[in-house]
Amino acid sequence: MDLNDIWQQHKTWILGVLGGLVLFFIGKSMISNSYSTKSSRMQIAKAKKVLKESHYTIQERRAVQEMKGELEKRLARLRDKLEFHPRSEFLLDGQQQGPAVYYLRKEGMVRSRHSEAMESAGVEFGSPNLGMPAEPPIGRDQKQLFLYGLDLIDDTLTRLLDAHVEATNRNPDAHGLRAVESIKLDPKIASRRSTRRRKGDEEARKEVLASLRIRCDSLTLQIFLERMLGDADLRPLVISNVEAVDKSDTPGQPLVVNIELLALLPKS
Repeated sequence: MDLNDIWQQHKTWILGVLGGLVLFFIGKSMISNSYSTKSSRMQIAKAKKVLKESHYTIQERRAVQEMKGELEKRLARLRDKLEFHPRSEFLLDGQQQGPAVYYLRKEGMVRSRHSEAMESAGVEFGSPNLGMPAEPPIGRDQKQLFLYGLDLIDDTLTRLLDAHVEATNRNPDAHGLRAVESIKLDPKIASRRSTRRRKGDEEARKEVLASLRIRCDSLTLQIFLERMLGDADLRPLVISNVEAVDKSDTPGQPLVVNIELLALLPKS
């Protein structure tokens, strides 16, 4: 049987096979063009090369390092201003008496001093307990936290009375400080998550929140706020909020002032 006979007998089958092969190669070509990863691999290789290249000069990198150092110094200065640095007389460490005895003694001395000072200045003193608890707190740590609060209130009231004296000396007709209506203290250990720490990795910071409601004239309030900023002789005390409201129908009467204080203790 020659080729012509084979062709005549099986040409339908042969044409079908050839047509299938043609369709196969056409389909393969179309799929390769549509879904080829060659282009993607080239783009990835190019991106890796770009990432390895330096986009900044030595001078630019040095300038960034210098800026980083300056920002760290500024941060340290701001932290020093914001953090509350207790006075040694309000620390339990280093005292000859035990914690319970020293706590009661110090609290009594500060209460007595401010009650006498307010009475001498003619100021209505509605919170002679200074926001301290009626019963001594249990445990050394809690006693120390309230002594931090006592330190904060003692210093604040001292500056408030000094502002009263300065205001009335400047203007004999000034009302000055008329009343300290209430004092509240809330010492606590707060958990704060640093932005540099992983989720769930928290650090505890001791802080004291305090609030006072007073009545005074605007000049006394201005002098008091200036004194709270601190100077060469006074540590800065942080006021987180202050609201002054004139609730009198008579012009020139003392303002009702709500003051919120925050003492953030340095990390131990």
